[in-house]
Amino acid sequence: MKKFQLPLTFILLFTLLLGCKKDQALINDISGDYKIEQIVSIDNGQETVAVPQNGIISFIKCQIRNKDSQNCDGYYQVGPGNRITFTYLPEKKANNEELFISIGDMSVDPYLGGAFEISERSSGSLVLTRYEFISGNRTYNLKLKLSKNN
Repeated sequence: MKKFQLPLTFILLFTLLLGCKKDQALINDISGDYKIEQIVSIDNGQETVAVPQNGIISFIKCQIRNKDSQNCDGYYQVGPGNRITFTYLPEKKANNEELFISIGDMSVDPYLGGAFEISERSSGSLVLTRYEFISGNRTYNLKLKLSKNN
């Protein structure tokens, strides 16, 4: 049994480090300031499209060493309201990329927290989609369309 312990430990460590590298590369790619082009929300089956005048969201670049205990900082501001701070953690999976945004105060409006799928990503834009399950069907309840500030 001890023969297998060292190789198994090495494989586990290598897999963990490889996962962190993918997540760090994703942080490097998405970090920066974005203009919020649209906030599309669904409430009781009704789609509402908001186009904020001065909406910005910022993903501050950071180095992650342990994704289980470390998040990056960010903030957003929609209109003349207060700046809302959050922490975020992207995760690159086999079939998709996800972004977890955590906001301490759930009463803020608009509330842009939760688990998002990065549904579109390019050097100049980002589309984040938050999904929920209603009666077993997967549907989105919030979509953020962002364009990167230069």
